[in-house]
Amino acid sequence: MIHSRFLFPCLLLCWLGVMPFAAAQDTLVVQTLTLDSDARSGVFEFPSDDAQQYEKILMRYRMRCHDAAVGNGNVGCREWDYSCNTFITDSTQVDSNRALHPDFIISNFSGSTFSYTSQPTYTYRQYEQHQVNYLNT
Repeated sequence: MIHSRFLFPCLLLCWLGVMPFAAAQDTLVVQTLTLDSDARSGVFEFPSDDAQQYEKILMRYRMRCHDAAVGNGNVGCREWDYSCNTFITDSTQVDSNRALHPDFIISNFSGSTFSYTSQPTYTYRQYEQHQVNYLNT
């Protein structure tokens, strides 16, 4: 059993050993709207760098009622005012799955040309059939 007085130093050493391998570009922050922005919407471009590959987009936003006026007659926000329509589009409009993967895969075939037909094919085999009668004796 590991004693707790040894557990913390071991975890600390492991954490310090991993930190030098964390790259500076692990996280990219793109600031768009802020709470004091005059605009309520906008189109924001994601940074374009062919050397980078983005695995995940984390979007954080906070919704608020302007001037903190919540449900005050004709002034303020009500439940239907708290909505956020977010659209993420890729201007290249290329499906990465179709761009990076083949259109088809043929099992146990590694060539570049595969002969096929759009008509049904049949294989005939000629053989003799024998009729056998079993007699109960």
